[in-house]
Order: sequence, then structure tokens, then C-alpha cells
Amino acid sequence: MLGCISLILVKIGDQPVRVRDRWIHYHDLYHLEVSLLERILMGRDWVSGIHGINAGVFHESTIIGEYDSFLDEARIAIHEALTRPTPFSQLKALCWMTLLLLQGINPLAVLLRHLRSMKKKQQELWDWLDI
Repeated sequence: MLGCISLILVKIGDQPVRVRDRWIHYHDLYHLEVSLLERILMGRDWVSGIHGINAGVFHESTIIGEYDSFLDEARIAIHEALTRPTPFSQLKALCWMTLLLLQGINPLAVLLRHLRSMKKKQQELWDWLDI
């Protein structure tokens, strides 16, 4: 009803998608999408979407997070709200932006940086397609 799809398996046709021999959920897909964008400054850290999280679906071997994993999750929530806007994703992004604010990080600056990174990737795609 509210549009929560984060825990639904990603499928092509009827077949679940696997990455590194693991089925992925939409939440994992959002992490992978954001990892293709340039890193953005969140507080003192340059956040990629996957380098704060030690998860096998994102890394071939165990990693030590470069920064607190909540920064990845906050960026993912913002990305989901921008790319798949539903009442649930909007509320979730608002909650994560509030948490950023409580941590002394300007959530509006994070939102604008993420939008710029999305726009830059889109332009790179257009340039690659020669459009």
C-alpha cells in the first residue's frame, strides 16, 4: 500500500537475479546503483554506497568499512526516494535525513550532491551513446 519494495527479490521475467551467487533484493540493487555514481561528501566522508558495509553481495572478500555504514544507508534512502518515489520511500528518506541532521550533517547538501552525481552519470551515458 505505501510502496515498500526494498525486500522484494529482483527478477528478470520469473528468474531471481543473482550477484556473487546471492539473490539480490531491491535494497541491494539500490546500493549497486549508487556505487556506480561518484562518491559524495557526507560530513567528513566520501560515501560510495557500498564501502561502509561489509556485505558479500558488494565485495569479493571481507572489508573493513571506510566509514560508518549508516552513511551508505542514508544515501541509499535518498536515492530510493528520488528514483522510486512512494509514500514509504519518501518517509524513509525523511527519517534518514533527520538522522543525518542529528549527526551534524546537512541533509540538504547531501541531497543536492546526490542529485548532481546522478545528473553527471546521466550526462556520461548520453555522451557515451553520442546523443
